[in-house]
Amino acid sequence: MAGILREAQAFLGEWPCAVLADEIRAGHIHPVLNLGGHLVTAFPDTNDLVPALRSLDVLATVETIGNETTALSSHVLPTKDQLERADVTLWDTLVPRVAAQHTPAVVDPVGDRRSTWWVLAELGRRLGHELADTRGEHETDDTRLARVMAHARCSFAEV
Repeated sequence: MAGILREAQAFLGEWPCAVLADEIRAGHIHPVLNLGGHLVTAFPDTNDLVPALRSLDVLATVETIGNETTALSSHVLPTKDQLERADVTLWDTLVPRVAAQHTPAVVDPVGDRRSTWWVLAELGRRLGHELADTRGEHETDDTRLARVMAHARCSFAEV
């Protein structure tokens, strides 16, 4: 069955999450980088999924709080939560006009937590891929947001 589902890829070439346990057991997936998904509680058959997750070479989870999935993870990469980071919300597809909002960080991050973009860029750098400058102090959440918005209908400065 996994082979059939493997051919029937979903939106943007991603596999349906329902086949994750089958794909792990079939040897098609060895590491998983989980970006904050609560895999253990989100899947309908945790009795099937949990043993498969335990068999992975690496289960790295990017998360702000501990949960059942972080407990199973071989690596937990703690990131800033919603109040600890600057953010831009774009509601372009939900309203007839472009709507955007910038919110600065409200509180300092706990410990040494970094933004998710920084964690992913640093992981990429350690794997030999330069995704963003993670070593300089000049690269902040706001500078990253400005780069992301460089080709948007409105500029970061306007937002």
